[in-house]
Amino acid sequence: MAAARACPISWSAITGCAANEDGIGVIEALRAEFNEDIPAVLITGDTGPERIREIEASGLAVLHKPLQDEDLRSCLSRLALSAPISE
Repeated sequence: MAAARACPISWSAITGCAANEDGIGVIEALRAEFNEDIPAVLITGDTGPERIREIEASGLAVLHKPLQDEDLRSCLSRLALSAPISE
């Protein structure tokens, strides 16, 4: 019997970290892999109007760089509280 993989309770993706990678796509792929609506936050320094619209349309929580410690801590706490309880 194959070992079950644990589903993450929250996820953070940073945009602009590698060529051809997109934080929104990474989060969507992770959710699809585990078939769960894993709470996630997108961390970005993108300020272009089209990119901002894309991020808003994704419905993801978003934090803009540079981050303040308290903003990140608060966001991750909210995500952890909204995570589904695995059985």
